[in-house]
Amino acid sequence: MSDRRAYLPRVVGFAAGIVIRMIAGVPDAAALAAALREIAEYIDEGGLDGPGILGSAVVFALVETTVLARAEPGLAAVLADGGPLTPVQQHPDDTDSGVADLERYLATTRWPKTVAGSAIVQNILVVPPGEAHSPAAFETTVDHDRGRPAQLFVGVLRSGSTLAFLRVLGESEMRTTEDLAGALIEAIRSTFTDS
Repeated sequence: MSDRRAYLPRVVGFAAGIVIRMIAGVPDAAALAAALREIAEYIDEGGLDGPGILGSAVVFALVETTVLARAEPGLAAVLADGGPLTPVQQHPDDTDSGVADLERYLATTRWPKTVAGSAIVQNILVVPPGEAHSPAAFETTVDHDRGRPAQLFVGVLRSGSTLAFLRVLGESEMRTTEDLAGALIEAIRSTFTDS
């Protein structure tokens, strides 16, 4: 990952009944977007090997940079020129062999209060519109015949902000829709509940 960050979150405004949460003077949604961009750059540099195993994932804790700099003073200089959130790659043993393992990992993970959010990059296949829910589409996807390899990027902050986008491998364009990855967003969100 590139050189990193500094800053503290605070509620800075209340307009028309909406609380605007800020991290280092940046709205938390913008901080999340910056962290996901950084993760995408890391993945492009080899952080996730090609299409990989269908369903395999890379998990990141998103930590406020100032919190990380205080906990690890030796990293302060590296973190100083980054964004308000620092992605910290996790190395769970059970997220690299498919969707069921990622589901199990998320069902049993509870992030400590020092973690502001979490992000996941998952290898998926995109099937043509209209075929996604047919039995033939499932067989096609599993066989990789018509599905196109893609990477799904999903981030969730403890404060409630979420962002998901999709990048089809071989294309530079990031795509998103309002309902992209809703189940994965909810699964990540559940890792912030107290157990």
